[in-house]
Amino acid sequence: MKKFFAASALAFACVFLFAACSAQVETAISANWHLTYNDYESDFYEKLEYEVGFNGDGLDGVMKIDVDSDNSSYTVTAEAAPSVSATYKGTTATYRDVYKLTSSLTISARYTVTEGEKETEVSFGGKHDKNPANDPNEDFQADDADTVVTEVWFASVRDDRQLRPIKSVQTVRSHGYDFPKNGAPVLTMSYYTVSVSYDEKCENAEIVYEDRFADLTDADRKDGSFVKTALGRKNRAVGGLQKEYSCFDNAQLFFAGRGMTFASGSSISVSVLSGTAPDFPQTMILSCTEMKNVKYEAGKTFTIDGKEAVGDIAAAVVSFLIPSEDSGGYAGEPITVTYAQKPASGENTYRNLPLSINVPAGYTLGNYVYTLESAVYAKDAAQG
Repeated sequence: MKKFFAASALAFACVFLFAACSAQVETAISANWHLTYNDYESDFYEKLEYEVGFNGDGLDGVMKIDVDSDNSSYTVTAEAAPSVSATYKGTTATYRDVYKLTSSLTISARYTVTEGEKETEVSFGGKHDKNPANDPNEDFQADDADTVVTEVWFASVRDDRQLRPIKSVQTVRSHGYDFPKNGAPVLTMSYYTVSVSYDEKCENAEIVYEDRFADLTDADRKDGSFVKTALGRKNRAVGGLQKEYSCFDNAQLFFAGRGMTFASGSSISVSVLSGTAPDFPQTMILSCTEMKNVKYEAGKTFTIDGKEAVGDIAAAVVSFLIPSEDSGGYAGEPITVTYAQKPASGENTYRNLPLSINVPAGYTLGNYVYTLESAVYAKDAAQG
């Protein structure tokens, strides 16, 4: 059975299906999210807001995706915390000088599905949501927007901890699309939470699943145009996270990329733990495909604390991909992130920001595109 995953599930949960390599390499990280070159700032706060769109023509005769950008959003908040406590296998440890990163992705969209001569349109989120005010308190309904909400805590770069993950929680409410071998295509829904806790050296982890649709009857699974599907994962323990490369939690990966050093043609291998991937740990290659200047004009740019960023920004275009030799010959489509790059000297004005993120929908349907609109570093202004 082939499956199309919706934007929310694919973007930050289902794309990282990677195999382990043999070399043992540690990834060096610099705190490039600061204006100056400190390793840690106890009052660090950052809120990034992105416009969400879709670029692609869909798959001829099968499916097309139209994203409602006015009712879609991607927000990432990172802040320093003096300490956090986390429990691994019954033992609680306290970690100091850490970060908490919270991301929230909301996607409203329309699927156009073709079955022979029949064309069907189904929409969710935005104006199609019949009861938006009660969404946080209700079950995941067919007319609700896709959402992925993630919290992850990780160490700073002090004492060579290199952003070592501590714990993460990700809740996914997602529409998707199945192609059974025999029978008509099926529109689907998934609703689950994945929690990951790491030991103090990030060598081992526990993964716990809460599947909101796991115990539904066949009759209960039908919901309008969609069928509710179970995730089908069991709680598990994972070891060897640092065996091949430095390990990161999937939820912190784009942030970690800001701390890496890229040059045209360079590549960095890391291990990634994602609770929805079938193999653990996974190896990912971050390849810099291009170094370029990104030009921003007044009225067509993003803001930093309310001030427009205008002019050329030096940037690295980085792809996140599984190597084909480790995946049976099929590498899939890469996620691409364009990172601002720090200058040789002086203040790092653009803090190695992810300026844009392109996430493939799979099967050449197209790409979800997240474009930076604002960066806020004054906590009171961001929350006010």
